[in-house]
Amino acid sequence: MKKIALVLLLLLLPVVCADVSVYKVWSPYDPPNSPIMHVDISEQVLYLGIVNKDEYEHDVIVKVECEGKTWESGLIPLPPNSHVEKIVEVRVPISDDKEHDAKISLIENGKTIASTTVKVRQYFPVDVKNVTCQDSYDIENSEVCYSNWFDVILKSNPTAKSDYIAKVWINLKDGNNIIYDGKDDFKTVYVPFGEEVKVSFKVPKIVLDKEKFTVETNVEIMNVTHTIDGIEETIQRRDDSGIYYDYKSMIKYYYLPVVVKNVELYRKIDENTSDIVKNFYDSADILDDEIREVLSDKYLQKDDVLPRYYIEDDPILSILKITVENKYDRDVLAKLTVKYDNRMFSKVINIDKKETKDIIVPIYTKKGSKNIEVTINPIDVDSLIFKKSYSINIDPKPIPPVIIEKIILPNDEKIDRGSNISGYVLVGKTYNMTIVIKNIYNRTLSGKITIDDNFKDGTANHTKEIPFTIEPHRTKEINVPIVFYKEVNGDLKITVSVKGGAKDYTSVVHFYAILPIDIVKVQYNNTLLLGRINVIKGDGGVYSAKPIAGFNNTCIVKIRNKLNSKVECDVWVEVIDKDGNVRAKSDIKTVKLDNYSEAEVAFPIFFEEGFEGYTVAHVIPKSVENVDIIYTEGYGIHLVKMSDYYRVGRYSAIDMLGNKIPTGTHVVTEVISPVNIGDLSYNNSVLNVKIRNDKFPVNLTVQYWVEVSRGSNIYYKSSVFQTDVYPKSEKELTIPLKLENLENGTYNITLYVRINDFALFNYQKVPVILKKSTSIKINKSNGGGGYELPKKNEKNINSLESYENMTKSSSNIKTKDNNGNIVRNIQNTNKVNSQNSSIFSKVAGVIGSIVSTIFGLFG
Repeated sequence: MKKIALVLLLLLLPVVCADVSVYKVWSPYDPPNSPIMHVDISEQVLYLGIVNKDEYEHDVIVKVECEGKTWESGLIPLPPNSHVEKIVEVRVPISDDKEHDAKISLIENGKTIASTTVKVRQYFPVDVKNVTCQDSYDIENSEVCYSNWFDVILKSNPTAKSDYIAKVWINLKDGNNIIYDGKDDFKTVYVPFGEEVKVSFKVPKIVLDKEKFTVETNVEIMNVTHTIDGIEETIQRRDDSGIYYDYKSMIKYYYLPVVVKNVELYRKIDENTSDIVKNFYDSADILDDEIREVLSDKYLQKDDVLPRYYIEDDPILSILKITVENKYDRDVLAKLTVKYDNRMFSKVINIDKKETKDIIVPIYTKKGSKNIEVTINPIDVDSLIFKKSYSINIDPKPIPPVIIEKIILPNDEKIDRGSNISGYVLVGKTYNMTIVIKNIYNRTLSGKITIDDNFKDGTANHTKEIPFTIEPHRTKEINVPIVFYKEVNGDLKITVSVKGGAKDYTSVVHFYAILPIDIVKVQYNNTLLLGRINVIKGDGGVYSAKPIAGFNNTCIVKIRNKLNSKVECDVWVEVIDKDGNVRAKSDIKTVKLDNYSEAEVAFPIFFEEGFEGYTVAHVIPKSVENVDIIYTEGYGIHLVKMSDYYRVGRYSAIDMLGNKIPTGTHVVTEVISPVNIGDLSYNNSVLNVKIRNDKFPVNLTVQYWVEVSRGSNIYYKSSVFQTDVYPKSEKELTIPLKLENLENGTYNITLYVRINDFALFNYQKVPVILKKSTSIKINKSNGGGGYELPKKNEKNINSLESYENMTKSSSNIKTKDNNGNIVRNIQNTNKVNSQNSSIFSKVAGVIGSIVSTIFGLFG
């Protein structure tokens, strides 16, 4: 078994323990271990040193792979245990002068037993010493060309072994893009050993959008192509290690003689553009005042004026500033061409040597992004052309084609004007505002005038839109009737819009709409009639200057004439509850006021019962139509309903000058009543009603009676009754009525409620008398007594009785029943009242301060 294993081991040794290697690689030009091996273009050979240190002989084939090509040697025997290298010459299959990786392998029986890779490059025997334009200006390592002829100088370099026949051509390149491929225009040239030769090429027209390009030279010798951008040089050097070659190359640039550096929109009017602008506006017949003003300015300088457009889709004048540069060393006469929108503009310009120059070019196009193609080349060299497209955004200033030349505002002669730039008018009077428009464009235009305001609805009345048509260069006057219905200190915006116009023309005018009469104040009770609430009986009392129900109050309206002429007006007062019902209305008084004078007007106002609402003073000047000057009394705020017909001329302390404040917000008028009277109810000859003391912390002694009337005739009077109503309490009154003697028909039943010594009149205590009414219908043909039930809550609205009549009737009452018996007279009630007063006098000192604090809201 051991013998078999030994035999197998011996059989495997030649495979496993083979020690064959490529010891070194060198070339005719490079020693071993050089980073790159150079080969000759005619002899592409390398040398290998192969060593077999194995104790067995190996027969190998050398295989060289490069650029996808393969070269193989014949069978090479390698003796065993040979420490002397075997020199083998191999060929590298490359076809250009670029650097490549060459893989060298030793193959035995189809298997690779050793390999190595080296970098290989062919030495090309000819250098491109220089490429020059035949007519050029040198700038360091570059040239500015003035010709399309190029000379290529080829030089036999130190790696050459002999003379060569070369095929030569050139390419023109913009970066990596070839703009001229000259392979088909090649030339064959003989290059003597150690000599140089010149080859000339004429390239066709060069059209480039950049200012420089490169020349790529291609030289083909013995099917090997050498390519270089620029120029090169190969130098032979010697040192202690031997002979070697130093190679260097450099890119060379070639410039067009004249180029465009920049294109931009020029927005100024100055000495460079004034003639262009003037000629355009004169020929286009556009009357633009701003343009004419700038052109007439001696300094002639304004930025950001151009371009301008007036009508959508009409061509406009735009000005381009094109910056060009002459790179050549002499003056150049050049042709500049600008193309846009299927139009073309050409201009011959002179550019001094090495000069950068701005060229002003007018174009006529619509607004928007435009493709502007600019071309420039010397007149005498049309084969070197700079041509480039620029995207220019034509974003002109919009200009109104129809303008407002002036606005004539109305000014009333009765108003003293505070300035000359506003309209001063009277509320309620119709005036004419004149708008003068002008067409500055070169054709007939149509459009509309829009008048807007920010006033509350109903403040002003004027035409909102006015159509117009206007011929070129014409002016037109348009009269606009306007009336204000309340005081205004605000603006009207007037806008002129043209169909297809670039921009609307807008102007703002200011108006002062003034009421001829100013209501200075509205208050109740003057010094002659000071109504106060007496909430503590006797000599003391807490009073409030508020209107009182059942008492003849006086409402004072103070008015002022704001005009410089006399004014006559009608004045009256209404009092309206919070549900919008008119509770009282005064007579109408006519008042005459001198210019800038004031007057107080007094109105007696009677309220049958207490309520909350508001007082409205009306003033109607007779010199102005449809003006009702309204003012609400007081300083508190309370939400109430306002009748719809209060529209024209309304204002108040919180709703004035056309501001958008809700008209339902008004100030409060509180009519004080000793007691609240509920709805009257009549049934079975009995009148029922509830009264309530809500406001006063003392007992109130009330007297009450009933009258039955029809028209102005009184057919029945009840007895006078008396009762006490406690604080925060309610009492139901039951009053028997004997109506058997009344004829058929509808009658008013009126309940009178009197509280003695409730108010002060000229510092004398006087009673207040409240009343409330309902109606019944008597029909004796019906069964059940012949009476129909009364309607609920019917009030005698707008009734006004004088204080004198009420006190006279109450003091003379000696009511009898239907049998003629006296029930109770007024002297008896006064006696009871006097007794109550003496009781409250004893406690007044204790509770007076407390009550004053609680009811401070009435003071």
